[in-house]
Amino acid sequence: MRIYETLPDLTPEEATRLWLPPELVLEIAAMFGELDTRRFFHNVTSRDLLPFVRSGEAKTSPKLYSLKGAVMARVMWEENGRGRSYSAGAAAARAVADLLPMALAFPTLHDFRDAAPWRWILFSIAFGAAPPTTLAVRPEKITPDMIEARDWWSVSIIQPHHLLIRSLEAYGEVWAAARAKEAARPTAEEPA
Repeated sequence: MRIYETLPDLTPEEATRLWLPPELVLEIAAMFGELDTRRFFHNVTSRDLLPFVRSGEAKTSPKLYSLKGAVMARVMWEENGRGRSYSAGAAAARAVADLLPMALAFPTLHDFRDAAPWRWILFSIAFGAAPPTTLAVRPEKITPDMIEARDWWSVSIIQPHHLLIRSLEAYGEVWAAARAKEAARPTAEEPA
């Protein structure tokens, strides 16, 4: 997918490249509000619910995330703000993140923006200890019977189209700035 003319195409490999520090993930995911984001990131990474790598060998080295991780973090943050557990939010986040490669298949961000919301996520929590379930469906295929026929305690419909557009736009800005900063850095042959 082409986000901006000055950038190369955004590929699934780039979307999963672990290079973003937490402050950029917050910017891409637009995670601002009442929740303590530092504690949130600690909780989801200590439970292995969000992909990351450490920037160094030390246990206290900053963690680095990807665009996919930023999208997942936003969904988990929203679900956690609604009172859902981290693991329940992670199930919804994985379902939305699974749509990212489909979004990247559009030729440009403009084409994706103009497309009607092509998938919604039905996210449910059943009675008992059953794990949360997710189902990606076309909006026009959702019927009341799909929801009422299940033994679900709670059902949410997640519309990831706007979240993905917003995240892709913000990622383009962050990626362009990082590429410009890298291009401006003197090489080993150039004097500083």
